[in-house]
Amino acid sequence: MNMKRLLVIFIAVLFNGALTAQPGSAKGYSLVTDLEDSSATIRSLRILLDNPDVFSVTSPDKNKIRKNRGGLIILLEKKSNAVRVKKQAIQYARSRGTVVMDIRTFAALNSLPLHSVAINNMIVKEESPVTKGYKPGEPVRYNAQGKLFGLRSGTKPKGITVLGESEGGEMVLLEQRKGKGKVIALDMLSMPEPQYAKDSENKYLFLVNAIGNGVNYGEYYPRRYHYPEFVELMEEVSKNHPAVILKKEGEGTGNYGIFSLNMGNPENPGILIYACAHGNEWENAYGAVTFVKYLAKNPDQDMIDLKNYSLKIIPILNPFGFENMTRQNGNKVDLNRNGAYAWEEFKGVDPENYKPGSYDWKGTSPFSEPESRTLREVVQTGNFIALLDVHGNPSGTGYNKWMGVAKGSRPDAYEKGKLFKEAFNNNIGGRYILHQKHEKLPKEFLIETIMKKEPTPNLYHSLSDNRYGFIVEILCGYSSTNFIVMQSDIMCELCAAFCKTFTKQ
Repeated sequence: MNMKRLLVIFIAVLFNGALTAQPGSAKGYSLVTDLEDSSATIRSLRILLDNPDVFSVTSPDKNKIRKNRGGLIILLEKKSNAVRVKKQAIQYARSRGTVVMDIRTFAALNSLPLHSVAINNMIVKEESPVTKGYKPGEPVRYNAQGKLFGLRSGTKPKGITVLGESEGGEMVLLEQRKGKGKVIALDMLSMPEPQYAKDSENKYLFLVNAIGNGVNYGEYYPRRYHYPEFVELMEEVSKNHPAVILKKEGEGTGNYGIFSLNMGNPENPGILIYACAHGNEWENAYGAVTFVKYLAKNPDQDMIDLKNYSLKIIPILNPFGFENMTRQNGNKVDLNRNGAYAWEEFKGVDPENYKPGSYDWKGTSPFSEPESRTLREVVQTGNFIALLDVHGNPSGTGYNKWMGVAKGSRPDAYEKGKLFKEAFNNNIGGRYILHQKHEKLPKEFLIETIMKKEPTPNLYHSLSDNRYGFIVEILCGYSSTNFIVMQSDIMCELCAAFCKTFTKQ
């Protein structure tokens, strides 16, 4: 083939690419709606989807919708408006797109009768990217504190897959194939915005799974285990995955053993992650185990090179507190006030009434508690370059979503902390939005700040000399595992970002 012929082909390819390219379209989202622009739902979607293009159902920009290939969301309160979006929705889906619409519109477009459904949990029926985080048969808490709309059992038309049902068998999460794309339908308009302890936390789970930065690691656990059962879970992980070694590190109060999960050669530089120093912050333990399972199942992961580094995770430092749902250990000591740093000066949150049994009682002396001494022994006998202490609460900005740097850390720890924070936020951004206890509105779940707090005898301060030491507060505070997929996912992303930050040169 001569050079002139090659040049003609090259120009043709470039010209064809210019005609078909859609700059920025891979991440662009469109929302067509008849909701007021000030509605809470629109506000939440602007946050989760990083300011999608929002169009009134009466005047959508069809060309821009076609070019935005991230996904098309259709939320219509009025049944009569469904006909306005029918052609656009079908064309978008058939061109390999994903359309997520409220079930009201879906029913109107498919001439299906809607049914009011009393529901607490949605039962997953099919494994799908839309239901990621849950397996068939597992319940997803999806409660509008009233009723949702769905389709009666037995009314499913051809070409529709039921991804989720109510406890009574009504169809509430549907997938319809259209050409090389799909339409996802469920009732989102009846659900209040995601709020702590209101059973609405999963409002946007399926939408984000379908078109956004969906669940990455989180998994469902059917209930809150007693401590001996949790140890059995750890034993099972070790048994099923030879790369994971279960080790008893010591004894805690109440005659409970303290166990760790270990990977890699312990002679190599290591990462130490521990959780549940406060036993009532129990959810993080599940995420810690999920993270280890992920590493064991995915030896080619890029978070930590286990040929050159080691990993030790202590999911539960305070077994007595975990078993009894208390902050303190069996001696009524707050383990995270039992370190040596600033122990003498610390007088608690209520100095006038500070005494044994107080909310944040520091113990009779630094490292007076068996759990604290066990952790100190682990650190002193290990070869750790970085340690992470994970806590949690449900209170929001200023209470969680922050990290702190240990006082004894290496000089560049704060700069490293910024990289850690950035890595976590980049990975989890756009996934979860939640109105927590002390917040006025739903906010995206991100690490918001690296805090500098008053000196307290936190364990990590006393154990981070010449290492990198960090504490992070994330989301905890539930009484059940209803939202453990979200919580374990957050914990895994935290562990992944930490390992990657401190083992990558």
